[in-house]
Parts: sequence; structure tokens; C-alpha cells
Amino acid sequence: MKRRNFLQTIGASAPAALAGASPAPDTPAPAAEPKVFFYDDGRHASGLYQFAPPLTPADLTFAVDQLVNSGVDTLIYSAGLEGGVVQYESQVGQKWGDNVALWSHPIFYRAARNLKQLIADRHDPMRILCNRAHEKGLWFLPTLPLCIVGGERSADAGYGRKSDFAYDHPEYYVGDDSHPANHQLGRFFGPSRMNLLRPEVRDERFRLFEELLTRYESDGVEVDLSIDNEFGPFCHFDDVLRLAPVLTEWLAKLRQAADRAQQGQNRRKRIYVRIPAGGNDVWRIPGFEVLRWVSDRLIDGLICITASKKETPQNSRLLMDQALNLQPAVDLANGSGCRVLMGFRGNLGRQLESSATAPMIHAAAALAYEQGVDGFGLCDGMWPLTAGPGPTRITKLSAPSATPTYSPPPTSTTLPPRSHAAPTAPKDSSPSKARSCRRPSARESRSPQRSASPTIWRAGLRKVASRPSAFPSDSQTSSSIWTKSTSNGTTA
Repeated sequence: MKRRNFLQTIGASAPAALAGASPAPDTPAPAAEPKVFFYDDGRHASGLYQFAPPLTPADLTFAVDQLVNSGVDTLIYSAGLEGGVVQYESQVGQKWGDNVALWSHPIFYRAARNLKQLIADRHDPMRILCNRAHEKGLWFLPTLPLCIVGGERSADAGYGRKSDFAYDHPEYYVGDDSHPANHQLGRFFGPSRMNLLRPEVRDERFRLFEELLTRYESDGVEVDLSIDNEFGPFCHFDDVLRLAPVLTEWLAKLRQAADRAQQGQNRRKRIYVRIPAGGNDVWRIPGFEVLRWVSDRLIDGLICITASKKETPQNSRLLMDQALNLQPAVDLANGSGCRVLMGFRGNLGRQLESSATAPMIHAAAALAYEQGVDGFGLCDGMWPLTAGPGPTRITKLSAPSATPTYSPPPTSTTLPPRSHAAPTAPKDSSPSKARSCRRPSARESRSPQRSASPTIWRAGLRKVASRPSAFPSDSQTSSSIWTKSTSNGTTA
């Protein structure tokens, strides 16, 4: 397959033709269980960053409405940041910006001000999003990192991303670790990360997860066992064997809270956990007793993402990996009732065309379903397919109903003009106002939209997915699973 044809924009994917299905209704009933999910970090593609103040509920529900007819049936929404503050009207956690006297980051200041204004206007973002997702027939799973990061208030206070709990208790930090593997950890796994062996740290996290289960009519929670999609131990390396049963006990306690909430709300409460792809040789490094979690029915699903970290000139990023080793998780979950979903990261680590295109994502989905996973999702934290405006249907990410076969490309293809019509606003949206939405570039405006082949080119997928320079194998991943970062630890 020619590179020019492969690196098409998402507007060329013609998803209805790819899926061989007619468009879905505006408010589809969700599947029996989550199959295609989208992870939204609550900032980059959502109202806190994208829209000018003052915000209204319509600016929040846009994050849900953009998924309607996209093929996504589950929204995993970030409830908080890596430093412990939250992005909703919590009664047990500190909100973003509550402890900032002088801001040093204009974007973070604006996001925190938007959050404060919404709550002052009695608009709880979490409740609005949860209700809207159910109106539109989507599952809604809020998520939080289990481990958070502290630091020096004098250096980080102006960002507002860290709570007083994280600042005020350096005695709860992991601290310096002389283990030889420590230098390979990522940017958030420094001495100031919180030590999960401390019961105070576990209790602080538990209260937030319990709130998301009980105060809101969510469909459960996702427990993110990474920090911004990086993995490592939540203690000293030499203490991992002590930590493993403690994490399992914490999950068992959360399972009990979910079951109580399920009875009180008469709504299924699922617990999904985000883990690195691979098998027990990978999971034992940070102390994840995944085998026990599944056998004891403490969790309802595993979201497996890449643990491979690559360096770029600008920053250290998790890059695209289409060929994760998902078979160990699939074999473990077989017959247990636990589901396995692949989480896809689509950063290509380059300045231009930096996100995976629709064919690349479809290839990753095809390879995942070949290994027997129950679902697939996008884990970049924002909508990655941004080459064209308007909703894009990605039903190709659901499991294929039949084994795809190769068919040669057509000899000629009609190139319909790209449409720049604005997406239809929700009925309850407020009057229009200035918004910081991205406009198409001049190059995009004059570039025609390419149509896509209606079949998966199986041979092409295998050829692309097997390139060692672009997509590391599982053996490469497990041998260098934690790679040192050069970043200063600040993200957007």
C-alpha cells in the first residue's frame, strides 16, 4: 500500500462504507457491555480549554454530543489531574485552582476559572456529563489515577494541578530509590509520587472513587493504574511484593462500594482498570496481581495499553503501537466474565501529521480483535481524528462480524469535495459566542477528501504493524518497559 494512500485524513475514512452498515440513530441504546470507548481527559477537547467563558451546560455536553453517531458506546471521562485536584463539584476532593493565590500558567488559570464559574452557577460538570451520556445512549465511566504526584509548592503552586494533600505530606512520598531500575521510570515516577503503602494515601483516593460511584449515576469507574499513561511501582522497587496484596485489598474494598452503589441506584456499577499490555511478567513489575483480580471477580474489565515509551526531540511520549500483546489478558479473562479492551495511543512523535490516521487506528483494532479482545478504544485524552469538521463515525472499531478479505483497490476514485459545515449544536445550547475552536488550515481547505476502500487490507495491515522501527514488539516492550523521560513533569 502506498504511503500517500495509507496516511489519509480521517475525513476520508467513509466509516459507514467501511463498516458496511447504515448510520446509527441519534440516541442509540448502548450495547450490553462497553465495546468501543473514548477517553476524554476533560480538558483538551472539552469546554474547560476549548470554549470562552462564561461556560454553560451546552459547552460541557458538547463532549458527549460529538460522540453520537461516531461508533463510540462508552465515554471514559477524567475526573481529576495527576496532582490530586478534581474537575467537578466534589464534596471530598479539592477542585482545580482552589489553592492558588497567584497563577503562573494562563491556560490552567482559564480552565480553573471556567470550572469555578460553572460550579458557582450550580452546574456540576460530572452530573451534567453523566446525565447527557445516558440521554444519548452512552455508558459513562469517570476515571482517576490511583497514584498522584506531590512536589514543592513554591515551584508548582501557580499551575493549580496539585492538591494541598499532595503538597502538605512529603512524608507520604516514595522518596529516593537506589534500585537500579529506578532510573528507567518515566517523568511522573519521581521521588515525590505518593506511596500507596501509606493507608492515608489509599484512603484519600478511595473517597473520591466512592463518591463517583455513589453520588453520581455513573455506570462504574475506571481505576487508572498509570500516571498519564506511564507505568511504574507506587512504592520503592524493593517494596513491590508488599504493595501487591495491599492493592488487591484496596480493589476488594472498592468492589464492595460498587456493589452497594449498584443496589442503591439499581444501576450496574462496573470497575475497569487500566494496565500495561503483556502478561504476568509485565504486571508483576509494578505489583499488579491481575490474575487474582480476575479470579476473585474484583473487576469487570481490563483496559490494556502500551507500556513502551519512546523519546522525541520535543518530549517523551507514548507512541503508537498497533501490535500489543493482548493474548495473555484474553486467555486469563476467558470464561471469567471479565472483559478485555485494547486502549490505543496514536501519537506518532513528529511535528507534522502527528496523530494516527483512521486506517492506522482501524489496523490496530483489527489486530486486537484477531487476538480475541472484547472491545477497543482511544486513549489519547482528546479526539485524535481532527482533519475535518463534524462528527465522524468509527464503527470500524467494533468487532468485525465476518473475517475480512482482501480486495484490490479501484482503478479510479472520485474525490468528493471536503465539507466545512459546522456541526449541529445541541437543542439546549446557549446563544452563540466567541469560541477558541480550531479553523481548518489553508492546505486543508484546498485538499480534496479521499474515499476509503470498503475492506480491510489484511496483508497491508500486517506489513505496517510489523515494522520494528515504528511499532516495537512485545519482547522489546517487556525488556525495556520503563524508559526514562527527559521532561520536567509538566503536561498540558
